[in-house]
Amino acid sequence: PQPPIPYLQRGDAPALKVIEALLRAGATIKAYDPMAMPNARRVLPDGVRYCHSAAEAVAGSDCVLVVTEWDEFRDEGLYRGRLVVDGRRVLEPGRARQVCDYHGICW
Repeated sequence: PQPPIPYLQRGDAPALKVIEALLRAGATIKAYDPMAMPNARRVLPDGVRYCHSAAEAVAGSDCVLVVTEWDEFRDEGLYRGRLVVDGRRVLEPGRARQVCDYHGICW
């Protein structure tokens, strides 16, 4: 399935508010979306580190906020040992909880 890209294009994606709040709190933000990266660079605030893959974005992270629905984010193995907040319910909760501290929410 293709996730809806227009949120980011309009600048009203729920993730934007979350990213801004996390940056204000001093968090390090790494971002990756296989289709939205060019537009993300225009609308995301300064201080975001852009990655070339889901694996790169997750590597070294303590907490992962999943806010896109692309298939490459559905691999529970990416999140081993991490806190995961799944804002799009891309992961199967039972399998995810076997490898990470999983919390599935929807906007």
